[in-house]
Amino acid sequence: MTNSGWPPARLKDLRKNMGITQQALALRLGVTEDTIQNWESGRRTPHRFIWPKLAEMERSIMGQ
Repeated sequence: MTNSGWPPARLKDLRKNMGITQQALALRLGVTEDTIQNWESGRRTPHRFIWPKLAEMERSIMGQ
């Protein structure tokens, strides 16, 4: 089950483009590393309250 707004590949690409680990992304978002692993594998999807944080991170990458 994936969310069309944040599919697993998009999350993984975002993290890799930021040059950070799953653990570092988890710390930035206030979730566990296991949560990031679940999102990136498609086992789970980010909650709506996380979407704005992900969008802001994505915008910061685009602005570089």
